[in-house]
Amino acid sequence: MKRSSLFLSLLLLTPAWAVAQTATSPAAVPPPAPEIETETEKPAAPKGTKAEQYAEAQKRLTMLKLHHEEDHPTLVKQRATVARLQQEAKTESEKKSKSSPSADSAERLTKAKENLTKLLEKYTDKHPVVIEQKREIAELEKKVARDPK
Repeated sequence: MKRSSLFLSLLLLTPAWAVAQTATSPAAVPPPAPEIETETEKPAAPKGTKAEQYAEAQKRLTMLKLHHEEDHPTLVKQRATVARLQQEAKTESEKKSKSSPSADSAERLTKAKENLTKLLEKYTDKHPVVIEQKREIAELEKKVARDPK
């Protein structure tokens, strides 16, 4: 009699999270989805140039595509943000390019290569973010080669 009442008291004193934790195996737990802004959250203040903001938005879009359907509201909103930032970055770039087009492209190319090195420390060559960064580097290399020095 004492043994069963001891077991019952231990069961009642065990926190619910401990019981749930033993019931689920690590393989059954799905990977976490990327953080999604809700309507009540205020987005962080933009940092860096429009080109840097565009690159970050493009990376976030790539990550969201891995976790959501094409018509998901978060994905649709992020596509609109990417399009807006791309236009703003283009306008900002055109203003800067009037002064020194090849110097700006060469500087962006250097930063893009540094960023690729950092990405390759975390991801493989097949990761969407790495593929996008390589595409950007190829575009910048073409632009630097075509611009007069």
